[in-house]
Amino acid sequence: VPMLRLRARLAVASDRLGISHFLLAASRRLPSAWQRLTIVTWHRVAKNVAPGFDPGTVSATPEQFDRQIAMLKASFSIIDIAALARYRDEGRALPPCPALLTFDDGYRDNLTVAVPILKKHRAHAVFFVSTGFMEERKLFPWEWISAIVTSSRRSRIDVSYPEPMSLGLGDDVSRRMAVRRLIHRTRTWVGLDWTRFAKELAETCESPWDRDKEAKAADELILDWAGVRALVEEGMDVQSHGHSHALFPYISADDIHQELSTSRQLLERHLGRPPSAVAYPAGAYPIPGTPRYHAVERAGYRFGFRLDQRTRMLGGITDWLSLPRLCSDPGLGDDQFRSMLAFPNILR
Repeated sequence: VPMLRLRARLAVASDRLGISHFLLAASRRLPSAWQRLTIVTWHRVAKNVAPGFDPGTVSATPEQFDRQIAMLKASFSIIDIAALARYRDEGRALPPCPALLTFDDGYRDNLTVAVPILKKHRAHAVFFVSTGFMEERKLFPWEWISAIVTSSRRSRIDVSYPEPMSLGLGDDVSRRMAVRRLIHRTRTWVGLDWTRFAKELAETCESPWDRDKEAKAADELILDWAGVRALVEEGMDVQSHGHSHALFPYISADDIHQELSTSRQLLERHLGRPPSAVAYPAGAYPIPGTPRYHAVERAGYRFGFRLDQRTRMLGGITDWLSLPRLCSDPGLGDDQFRSMLAFPNILR
């Protein structure tokens, strides 16, 4: 926490002193090989989250997002996956200060809130969607965990599956901590029976939850295939975020291949063309050179995106299946966001 506070203060100071503005302006004059590829990601753009659902998925308010896109347009050249492919395969030059704007998961407000702001600024973005949730009309696990726990009237719960946990729910802070602990523990649990976990968690919390309730909530929160097609119709790009949002370091190479092949087939069926890029769920990417890594290649993907608050110099990119991205956060002021863009590898 002290280090985070120090970085925040440094970001604010550098912006007020004009250092961020200077660096962003100077970067446009660098030789092409020294130019950095800046990739920024968001999840949700929303002012208010529906009661019970996970506020941690919001990356910016609409007002913040509007200012962030204006900043990006002023200092960067917004590109798309096709331009990146031409640079990689044919050596075609990218414009000065290339930036790729991306969204993960496939929330409905990507279409209803983010896209109008992007179009206002004549900006393009890539939307990485988890196809299983479009196909089956279900919620992401972190959403239904949050909904079940926060609606409980109990002051404490004892969870037995997948492992014993005693969680206090006495106040809002305790409930948020309980939700975060359950999400953190279950997302990396190999072979977790999600149906059993949801049923037992709802029973323990004494919170009514069933498939119909989940499907109704999914319709409100998550894009369906009509919404995904609407993204394309609005001039945006849609790529893969896996099928079930499984974290690749925790599943086998065969399971990764199945995840990505299924997602690829569904996207091709609904959009008329297969994806060439994947954003790894939660940014958790397979280690280069391992069978898991090669499974991504075998499934037909040419670009892979992770999350680790870095950028890369174009001339130094050798691994196109492990491209780093910067992640927006609603706690970032405009000065911090600008400083993140100006020197991300320092103020991480």
